[in-house]
Amino acid sequence: MPPFSSANGLGNVLNLKLRSPVPSMERHYDVAIIGGGIIGTALLYTLSRYTNVKRILLVEKENGVAQVTSSSRNNSQTLHVGDIETNYTPEKINTVKQASSMLTSYVEKVAGPRKTRIMSRCSKMLIGVGEEETEFLEKRYSEKFMETFPDLVKVDRKDIARLEPNVVKGRNKDESLTGVYSKSGHMVAFDQLAKSFVDEAIKRPSCKIDVLFGNTVGHIDGKNSEYYIYTGEKFYTANSIAVCAGSHSLRFAKSLGYGKDLSILAVAGNFYSTPKVVNSKVYTVQKGNIPFLGVHADPDINRHGRSRFGPTITLYPYLEKEDPSTFIDYLKSVSIDAHLIGSLWKISKNKELMDTFSRNISYTMPGGIARFVKYEVQKIIPSLSPKSVIQDRTARGIRAQPIDKKRRQIVVGEVELKKDGSVFNISPSPGASSCLKTATENAEYLCDYLGMRFDKDLMNKELGNKRTY
Repeated sequence: MPPFSSANGLGNVLNLKLRSPVPSMERHYDVAIIGGGIIGTALLYTLSRYTNVKRILLVEKENGVAQVTSSSRNNSQTLHVGDIETNYTPEKINTVKQASSMLTSYVEKVAGPRKTRIMSRCSKMLIGVGEEETEFLEKRYSEKFMETFPDLVKVDRKDIARLEPNVVKGRNKDESLTGVYSKSGHMVAFDQLAKSFVDEAIKRPSCKIDVLFGNTVGHIDGKNSEYYIYTGEKFYTANSIAVCAGSHSLRFAKSLGYGKDLSILAVAGNFYSTPKVVNSKVYTVQKGNIPFLGVHADPDINRHGRSRFGPTITLYPYLEKEDPSTFIDYLKSVSIDAHLIGSLWKISKNKELMDTFSRNISYTMPGGIARFVKYEVQKIIPSLSPKSVIQDRTARGIRAQPIDKKRRQIVVGEVELKKDGSVFNISPSPGASSCLKTATENAEYLCDYLGMRFDKDLMNKELGNKRTY
């Protein structure tokens, strides 16, 4: 599909119209962004708003933004701030709080009805089930921890029954149950947020922005401090690039000689839908040595009167879920060698992780929904029957879980590569919630490389120092 250009004066990317191809002499940009998910669109907005970059290209292979990993069908629709995520370290909590506050600050100044389509308030609860989890929560949620989140309160079985009656209904009376609760959570439609980023970016008269939908980047070359981005028979050039292509990012990095010590596990899962059974987002205790959030229950931001459970965890040999055409690209990203085999062997010794994978794989087999309900759902809602649960149709998104082949271990947290005026977002963490923080850091790096200005004072004025809890 030919490009959409900010120079056309069209105010909304949703009203995209076909335009004539960009003339070859106009195919050069200061920055080219590959990938129109939440990370790529956040960077587009940040560059257009807070820098003096003059020409930006955004290339997306789908026919719109946020169609794969960032689709609200493919994530938990949660703004993570670190209060109920029990696998977060104190350092990560501080980082995530700051990052999420930037996002809420942005949404606050979005005018009109779009604001409520992007984000809405949603209470949240973390429950500990059984003596071991109850003891863990008592230790974690000390008085000092609670001071970090003033709106977070401890709740006992009686409180939980009042706030979330279905969490208690049908539960063994002798089973220990405790938790923490906040009225100040948020749920986010990240695909709507990504559309907003693009719409706001193209309003900037001082910046020429071209958005190419339906254009797959097949190859990137770096020559003489200039990058060549090939889409089919056409190519575009840029002084710098930001590859925000989700599971595909590491493949592009390796094609330019970066990230040789990294590999990935391609992880995806499913979400399941039920009639409404929770009022809040209800999370369970997450083990610190497993880099994936456990199954949780959420109100569905897109469907009033429904609840969602998930995600499950499944390994795929593809870069996009159930898309065999991405198998070869997966192999290029994985880079099978002795170091990878050694890494996988060491990872396989983590019994807890392997048990998690095995249990989740069983959910994809005949009778899988019944097993999923028994082992995951009924821990949250004991009385829920498998007959009430249906599998949602999710997008093709894959989470690229990085492996450090030198250290032979899974990398927990954010992984990105920056070198020679290029940025590769391999695995942002916690992903969408940190999109503006990631974008700010990447924009600063690109401006330093290009010798351009990043207006940090304006950014802090508009997006900084906001309360999120």
